[in-house]
Amino acid sequence: MWSFEYFLSANPELGNKVPGVRYMELRSSYVSILDDPDSESPFVTQVPPTFPSLVSLRLLGSISMIQATRFSLPALRSLTVYSTAFDGTEDYHSISALLRAHGCNLVELELNVPFPHLPNIYTTCPKLRRLQIPATALVEAVLPDIDHPAITTLGIFGMQKLVHEEKHRTFTSHLLELLEKHFSGVKEVQDVSLKSHDLRQRSVTLWTAQDALDHRSFWSRLTALLGARGVKLTDWSGCPIAGFESRKDSMIMASEADVISEGLTCCH
Repeated sequence: MWSFEYFLSANPELGNKVPGVRYMELRSSYVSILDDPDSESPFVTQVPPTFPSLVSLRLLGSISMIQATRFSLPALRSLTVYSTAFDGTEDYHSISALLRAHGCNLVELELNVPFPHLPNIYTTCPKLRRLQIPATALVEAVLPDIDHPAITTLGIFGMQKLVHEEKHRTFTSHLLELLEKHFSGVKEVQDVSLKSHDLRQRSVTLWTAQDALDHRSFWSRLTALLGARGVKLTDWSGCPIAGFESRKDSMIMASEADVISEGLTCCH
């Protein structure tokens, strides 16, 4: 177990700055928090670490959220928060404090937490343009009272898990309500799951199988409902999800998606 305070105290030439880091993932198992804020230890009284070049931060667990809240992150633009054991009250306060500390310049935010526990992201993240959430968040009984008209892209992961479940109807109605009442500026809903992409490809190959029919029905209906509201549905690569009306159209769309995927892979 170690902390950044310990790391910096062992490398005094850095002062309190780590200038070259642009991307970082922080896990609870890798950091330690000193429980006594009144301690005279230099690890506690030292000026919090500064990461002047950090643009993307991924946090796993509530302890990492608490730790990152103390950092100075003037260049932060993208934040991912994932809690494996969300206990409600404690994590809610941790997320709220984190976004109050670092949300002012965020343009991308990914939150894998229950929707009722989301803080007011319009107040804490006024420049936010992209929000990414799990599909299960839209199956909750009550949507959060959050309005953020500046968000233009809503990323959702895990939608493929709802295809064979009745709760996908609740998901769809809540998604439409969310776009109409809370995120009126959204022009694109993106399915960010690679597994969803693979299952859609499979639904084209196995055209007459019941499983394939269920997948095509789910995505066709969602595409139509969003399209009627002027919102496009895209896959992880940004390719439109459409063309399920006939097998020929679907195979053309699948081929085009593969070309885009290959191109993105080559770029990396």
